[in-house]
Amino acid sequence: MKYFRFALISLCDNIKINLLMILEMIVVFVGVNLIIGSYNNRNMLYKPYSDILGNTGWYIVSDYDENTGEPLSSQMKGKLDFIKMYSYSSLITLNGRNVPVNITICPDEILNNMKLPVNSGKWQIDSPKDIVCIAAPNNFDISSGDELKLPLANSVKISGILTDPCYIPCFLQWSTSQGIENFYRKYSLKYYSPEEECLELFMSFSEFSETGIETDSTNKSFIAYDANPTAENTTNNEELLKNNYQCGIRLSKIKERTENSINDILKKFIPIAVCTFVVIMIGFMSSTAINTLQQMKNYGTMFLCGMNWNDCIKILFAYNALIMISSVSITSIIFGIFKLMNLSAYLGLSFGMNNIVITAIIIFIIILLNLIILSAVVRRKTPVDIIRGNY
Repeated sequence: MKYFRFALISLCDNIKINLLMILEMIVVFVGVNLIIGSYNNRNMLYKPYSDILGNTGWYIVSDYDENTGEPLSSQMKGKLDFIKMYSYSSLITLNGRNVPVNITICPDEILNNMKLPVNSGKWQIDSPKDIVCIAAPNNFDISSGDELKLPLANSVKISGILTDPCYIPCFLQWSTSQGIENFYRKYSLKYYSPEEECLELFMSFSEFSETGIETDSTNKSFIAYDANPTAENTTNNEELLKNNYQCGIRLSKIKERTENSINDILKKFIPIAVCTFVVIMIGFMSSTAINTLQQMKNYGTMFLCGMNWNDCIKILFAYNALIMISSVSITSIIFGIFKLMNLSAYLGLSFGMNNIVITAIIIFIIILLNLIILSAVVRRKTPVDIIRGNY
């Protein structure tokens, strides 16, 4: 504890330089975590579909052959697996008023690998005790933990409410130029007037089956893939989709676009981040060296009073630790404000464990390099030389 007390004195002695150093580290931490958050957001949307997109298959907008009027799925060749999302719509009574509700029912293999940011409650897609669902943001005074009574069904409990804006998994989105966005619908209260608003929920197939509701209502779009494709079957299916204008897109194309989108974030921002980090690192280490040289008299006096150079190094470590603690604390407050003001959702950021790990690695590198350089500075002169030189 005494080392941190001496470090705090050193911190206060050169407050301007130390505030500049804290500011430099805040810039590094904020910049790095913004890049990681943007990467995490794209990866978060991609992860639930990554295994599926590795197959030979297609995302098909409509199961309708423009030429024959027959279902496309019945004409496609191979042992195909089909992934569809279902929907259920109804009216429920909330606070004495009729409210339209729409439930998107997702395949378990997709939803089990998904975790979207929630504004309140927690992400929970299955429960041994309750039938649970996730709700989009709403103006119906619905909160996490509330129970909804669906017509002719068991009650459904809301485990979490997504941020605004948010991504709702569905196969209604369609664009031949998009990647993973095809499998989500971006939703925000700003898109709808109060008269148009509908309570949007989504849940897994297994959870919805427990409501006792039967529904044949399906979205038009679906995924079809062949785990063991042959060249003949693939060619036939490609030709079939080609003859139906903009009817389908290969999963490999969506996968390529999505991975390019994720990699573009790294290619675009990492070189900038590295250059900024190097420049700030040089400035940080220079400021630390200046502060250390100004404190050399104090170190020499402490040495003559019974401390050794290793104790001085520990003071330097405590000094750097205080700089980092201050910087990380302020950075945490900044991102806390981001969350409070919902800026993370608007900027498309998602924070995870890799934010903490990479930030910790940066802190370790900076402190280690500083200690190596400052140790050399401190050990260059004897305590007597230092005191004589300062008097």
